[in-house]
Amino acid sequence: MHEIIKAAYRALPMKRQLFTAIRCVGVPRSYRRMYFDGTFTVNVDKGRSFQMVQHNRYGIETELFWKGLAEGWETESISIWMELCKEAHVILDIGAAEGLYALVSKCLRPASRVLAFEPFALPSAELRGNISLNGYDIEVHEVALSDFSGEASFYATLESSNEGSLIPSPCNPGSRVAQRVRVATLADIIEREGLERVDLIKVDVEGAEPEVLGGMGPYLERFRPSIIVEILNDDVGRRVQERVEGLDYLYFDVNDDLRKGPKGIRRVPEIRKSVCLNYLLIQRPVASSLGIA
Repeated sequence: MHEIIKAAYRALPMKRQLFTAIRCVGVPRSYRRMYFDGTFTVNVDKGRSFQMVQHNRYGIETELFWKGLAEGWETESISIWMELCKEAHVILDIGAAEGLYALVSKCLRPASRVLAFEPFALPSAELRGNISLNGYDIEVHEVALSDFSGEASFYATLESSNEGSLIPSPCNPGSRVAQRVRVATLADIIEREGLERVDLIKVDVEGAEPEVLGGMGPYLERFRPSIIVEILNDDVGRRVQERVEGLDYLYFDVNDDLRKGPKGIRRVPEIRKSVCLNYLLIQRPVASSLGIA
């Protein structure tokens, strides 16, 4: 019965037009249940914007439609990302899902080279759709990144467009599905694509972040990119810190959720479970340019 009601709701006409009119007045408390199928505009900065397709499996698009980048999804992380990508030449979105971070990058920095990595078929198709919708030249790699090359099982949930990992435990066991995917290291990608620099990376791979950074090999020390990385528990935090120790990174815990305390970033001496989801790892000169050194 639930699926029948859900399908009937999706079939209702004119929802986008109705919700757009309501949004002009305010955001309803029940906005998370007010979604539609179709495209919408995400305003970014100084008249710049991009289009996204509404899928609403995880709610990212619904948050962005109703609240925009400033008040919607991962607001502090996105705000930092926007500042960093303005000066970045090569940007990697690892665990791209529908492509929010990659799309923001290309919108703000059209001349940059943006590579998006999403191994799971469904979100990868959504990612390609969003890229095509905007006519962007973002390069999609349907491959998982780790510290080895070959093939592996990739686990994700049926209902989510952005939770998947080479590690099965972060996914919901009740709806877990798996498929075999190609696996590469960042070092492989850097050499294959002839990248002479990497300036900015987002890593959101549900617990496999240390392996992704480990797979960068000597290029992590050589390029020392700014990194926004998801840290879901203390063990992941410790192992990420092991990868970057000795490379002069500063660590900042990012809070995107008012329920966890004031939004913002806080410099910390070590990397442990994030108060919310993400950490910012940057070199001191970059921190100084952002006014947070």
